[in-house]
Amino acid sequence: MVIQQIRLEDIRPCFEGAIPASIATCSNDGIVNITPLSHVYYIDSSHVALSAQFFNKTSKNLHENPFATVMVMDPADVSQFILEVEYLHTETEGKTFTRMKEKLENIAEVTGMQAIFKLRGADVYRVLSCTPIKPETIIKPTARMPTLQQVSSVLQIINQSQDMESLFDHTMKMMQEQLGYEHTIIFLTDHQTPRLYTVASRGYGISGAGSELNIGEGVAGTAAAKNRPVRFTNMLRDLTMSQAIQKEVDSSEGNELLHELNIPLPGLEYVQSVVAVPLQARGHLFGVLCIESEQIMAYFDADVDALTSIAQNLSMALAFYQSEHLNQVPAVELVKTAPPKGVEVLIKYYQADHSVFIGSDYLIKGVAGCILWKMLSQWQASGKSEFTNMELRRDSDINLPEIGDNLEARLILLRKRLDDRSDLISMEKRGRGRFGLLVNQPLKLLCIAAE
Repeated sequence: MVIQQIRLEDIRPCFEGAIPASIATCSNDGIVNITPLSHVYYIDSSHVALSAQFFNKTSKNLHENPFATVMVMDPADVSQFILEVEYLHTETEGKTFTRMKEKLENIAEVTGMQAIFKLRGADVYRVLSCTPIKPETIIKPTARMPTLQQVSSVLQIINQSQDMESLFDHTMKMMQEQLGYEHTIIFLTDHQTPRLYTVASRGYGISGAGSELNIGEGVAGTAAAKNRPVRFTNMLRDLTMSQAIQKEVDSSEGNELLHELNIPLPGLEYVQSVVAVPLQARGHLFGVLCIESEQIMAYFDADVDALTSIAQNLSMALAFYQSEHLNQVPAVELVKTAPPKGVEVLIKYYQADHSVFIGSDYLIKGVAGCILWKMLSQWQASGKSEFTNMELRRDSDINLPEIGDNLEARLILLRKRLDDRSDLISMEKRGRGRFGLLVNQPLKLLCIAAE
């Protein structure tokens, strides 16, 4: 009988750690030892690696007899494969060790088990053969991998963008069309608090504009905290970004009006695969680019590499747009509009955290809330309805940080948040660095001072 040989690249899902594997070794005196494995790492078409963590007996056997048998399983159809391997050496540095170490650390960070997941070394093996346990096993086509041409198409769109909003929208659209990434979220860094906020998303029922995530929490928060890509391909539901724990920002007690109302994060309810890559350029963390899927094993290392290239170009574009305000836009003339008619609506503004409420409904807070209140105050006082980015940036009341102010991003999420939550107030672009404020009903503005 001819033994069917399988290429390692044809069973890549087996090497994602979704289902534990096992290794059988044998000592010189013929005693077999079988040890469960959390992960078998694919290196190339003829090599794999195992983490050298708890294998005291396995390690002893391999030094006596370097040949072993590893069993792996495909999580999609539970087909099993036997790898005949030969132990070569243990690495404590280099690309293979770094990737294994980062994967373990990512799991530890997200699950809170940093004290347990410590990689001491990467045991490298040559694969002598790979055969299915059941000869009738059908090998599925090799998993989809992003191509250089597809990634280049996305990068070209980034370079052609004319403003920050089109940068986000066109990039996510091209990622969907070229790479098949259906669900994308772009988080930016809030430089005044240790948080990320959602500025754009694609493929979800809600935009989630203005929703926040603590740096260090969840997959995206871990990518930001560690400033490195994070990939999961078989996530438990309790590790999803949409269920990440959100703690109160305002620590004051005794004032029931000063509690935080969270905007729901965009996210898939049954997410299985996630990749989050930091947006970093010139030593500065701009945010996180994240993709997710309900499919197990949707993303591989090649997707991490593709997303990293996209993130680097996005970061450079963001750095450009944040410095572009040096090209001044002339101030606009005062444009007055006729007072709206109808029932007066109460708008409440809390100075403590710059949160804005329409009636009793929470809208936005922080810098975006401060910007909205400033515009509404000027609209009510003088009828002014047109503004420029430059005048807002120069306004001392808004108190933008000197470095990485992200004004354009704040305006984008404010406009999207208004679109999501209110037909009373809206914003529209009126040229480069200019936008209009549209108010459809009379407003009563109430400012509540911080205590």
